[in-house]
Parts: sequence; C-alpha cells; structure tokens
Amino acid sequence: MLKDPFHYLPKLAVSWLIAFALCYTFKLYLSSSVFNLCLVLLRLAGGWLIWVLLISLIAQSGRLLRLTLLLMTLLMVSLLNFYGDRISVLTYFLWHKSQYEAIVAGINTQPTCLTNYANLTGWRIECDPQRQVAFLLPEARPYSWRGIVYSPAGEWIGIPPKRKFGSYLISSERLYGSWHLCTFTS
Repeated sequence: MLKDPFHYLPKLAVSWLIAFALCYTFKLYLSSSVFNLCLVLLRLAGGWLIWVLLISLIAQSGRLLRLTLLLMTLLMVSLLNFYGDRISVLTYFLWHKSQYEAIVAGINTQPTCLTNYANLTGWRIECDPQRQVAFLLPEARPYSWRGIVYSPAGEWIGIPPKRKFGSYLISSERLYGSWHLCTFTS
C-alpha cells in the first residue's frame, strides 16, 4: 500500500501546466486540426487534474502544495482561454521580427513602390500614403486573413472598415511600436 497516493500529483500538474502553456504559445505553428485535438485532450486532462487535486485536499500531508497547484491550474486555464491567442501572436511576431524588419528595410530602400496584393504566402505591400507591409499569419485564407502589419504612421489603424492591402480592414490593435495585428476580409 502506498503511503501517499498523491505522490506523483505535483509532477503531473506541472507537466500539464507546461504542456497547456506550450500548446497555446505555439498555436500558430500547428494546423488547426492538430491544435484543436491537442486542446481538447489537454482540457480533458485538465478537468481530470482539477478534480483529482480537489479530492487530494482531503489528505493532510502536502495539502498546501496541492492547493497551490490547484490555484495555479485554475489561473492558467482562465488566463490562456482569455489571452491565449494574443500570446500566440506575440510569440510568432517576436520569433519572426528580425526577418520582417529585413524585408521592410529592403522594401523601403527600393526607389519605386509597387503595390502587391497577390502574395498569400508571405507579405503584401501597400504604397499609399506610405509604404506599409502586411505579413500574413499561417492561418490566412484568400477571403479572410490576419496579419502583422508594419505601418510607420499608423494613421489608418483602428478606422475600420477601410480598404487596405486589397481587403477590408475589420479590426486592428497595436502590437509594438509601428507593428499592428490586423484582421481583413474580402
């Protein structure tokens, strides 16, 4: 007979917390079906973990540790359900920021600006009134897409519905400096 039946519960809870956070953080790198499957499995495991942590509070030894893990699990679930997409986009942006800056610098050094809306795999260029570049996120579709937009002035940001990059701007929010997360539709 085991002295403490909840001996492995802290390791299991920490492993679940890390897996849940990584799933949301790298959401844009996973296909939607893989992400959805991962999320369903982690939510089922999280529900099971919450119930086991609640039941484990009956045992006297290690109660404070299990209560802390329960509160951390509940906090992580609520935070990632609310901020998970934002964390994923910021992670993706920071990972690719140096590449984006090099592309923008290359476009800005060209003497003429050529508007390009057809590039669904990488970026789109808008020349009027300033050179602006939209980098499409992996989830982009021809009729509806989100992108990280470099706009030095940013005067059009937040004024939907305005036509930019060959599509209508639905929403926008500032990520960092001249970088914005925007949603477009045809």
